[in-house]
Amino acid sequence: MKRLIIDTNAICNVLSFEKPELSTLREALLYGQRYRVCAVIGGRLSREYLVLRRYSATFAELRRSGRLIAEKDEKVDQEQRIVERNGGLRSDDPHIIALARVGNVRILCSFDEDLHVDFKKKQFVDLPRGRIYLGNVHDHLLR
Repeated sequence: MKRLIIDTNAICNVLSFEKPELSTLREALLYGQRYRVCAVIGGRLSREYLVLRRYSATFAELRRSGRLIAEKDEKVDQEQRIVERNGGLRSDDPHIIALARVGNVRILCSFDEDLHVDFKKKQFVDLPRGRIYLGNVHDHLLR
């Protein structure tokens, strides 16, 4: 099963039916169709998802189905502090880099271009390098 991180700036677009360019990821995540994927959360990203009350039932169902996996918040928060201490980030998302490292996740769905740069840097997300999913044109990353 492919593991990916869906940033807070993208999760509403993935779960809503308004963005056809995210239909493959949406169908794989919500219905298990075509590809076997799971979204990984933990630390600050878990707390950001909690604020999205509109999708709380969806998140609960995804957790029950095994398509939303939570890494331990304490581990992710600890790794985030390490990432922040090391510095060099272009984005303001050390929690995403920390989650990728703790959860061994190499696919990111986000619309933050600075985070894309950080996610692809070997110093932050080691081999295999991080890859960015922006829509159906990147479906090959879900195979």
